[in-house]
Amino acid sequence: MTFKSQISLLFNLIKTTKENKVLLKSNFKYYKIRDILKILERYGLIHYYLIKDNTLLLYKNPSKMYEIHNFKDVKYFSAYKLRSFIRKNPANVYVVSTTLGLIDGFKASINNLGGYLVFIIKVQGNILR
Repeated sequence: MTFKSQISLLFNLIKTTKENKVLLKSNFKYYKIRDILKILERYGLIHYYLIKDNTLLLYKNPSKMYEIHNFKDVKYFSAYKLRSFIRKNPANVYVVSTTLGLIDGFKASINNLGGYLVFIIKVQGNILR
């Protein structure tokens, strides 16, 4: 299972579950999922999370709806190109794989970092940075 398919499965589980408990398979890359969950928590898409014994416990924010968009091809964006991409669509959350790990596009542009754009989270409503 590739990382992108794991992320798609994670988001599908988060969006479709009616409870705040999501069961994960043991072959998930937890260190990368924690980075993504930190980004979701920072932007208020989830309230709290905990990974314990292959179980992800999280408290979703029901007032925020979002979609995830993957790319078929991995695309590298330079710092300048990423900054201009974010300026065109500032309401979206961009998750970028950089030398520092998985961070959001806003943080990457502040630190003048380029990287591989992993996916975009399109949020309905405003996000406060």
